[in-house]
Amino acid sequence: MGNFNNRFFEKRIRWQLVSLLNWINYPDMRKSFKFGKILHSNRYLLLIIKLVIILTISSFMIARIMDKHKVNELKSELVSKEDVIDSLLISASSKDSTISNITRTYFEYKVVKESSIKDPTNLKQIPDSILFLMISEADRYKIPYFIFFRIMEKESQFKFVKNTEGSTAMGYMQIIKSTFKRYSSYIGINDDEDTPGNNIRVAAYMIASRYKFWSTKFKSERTIWEYTIAEYRVGIANMIKDGKFFIPDAAKYRVNYVLGDNFK
Repeated sequence: MGNFNNRFFEKRIRWQLVSLLNWINYPDMRKSFKFGKILHSNRYLLLIIKLVIILTISSFMIARIMDKHKVNELKSELVSKEDVIDSLLISASSKDSTISNITRTYFEYKVVKESSIKDPTNLKQIPDSILFLMISEADRYKIPYFIFFRIMEKESQFKFVKNTEGSTAMGYMQIIKSTFKRYSSYIGINDDEDTPGNNIRVAAYMIASRYKFWSTKFKSERTIWEYTIAEYRVGIANMIKDGKFFIPDAAKYRVNYVLGDNFK
């Protein structure tokens, strides 16, 4: 069998390949060859070439089909993963909303309980971001909730409004325009606009800074807060008489309401 294969290769393939090469390399010999004869005598070689070409094209086409199939699979997998991500985002959003509602309910309860606010209706209407800012600013400057929120209750009833009595006071904490401009510069607020957030930040800083001032004048915690609250109500210029500080009658009701029985 091995000898037969060798003879077949010698007689057919090798001889045909040599004949074809001679026909290509020696133009003078072409006259003695007929094209049809050449094709016939090299039919096995041409068959092999055809098979190689067919296999190459088939491999290429199969590869393209497989690539398309793989791309479709990847697209399908990507869509599936996107669906999972969307589902997780919806779930997370729902949980965040639930947590936010729980957090707000807790802080509202804490503020109302510690402050003994008479009517918390308007407090409940304050946006989450502003309410959380109020709490964080009070915590930041260590202002007791009953002081910060009772002042707010009396100043604006928890509404972001303009003063209706002829002054330039504005916002939840009813800060006069000139006072807002002065204290806002101390904490790096360059925007002169008295927004809800800026109103709370400036008020908290102002209360803390005035508490610090009065703590240099008095030792009693209650007395320090009495003068701090009185100044917030009427201004320090109305608290000096004969070179001494005092709490005017116009501020006493506010002081007593805000402090109540605390620090006694």
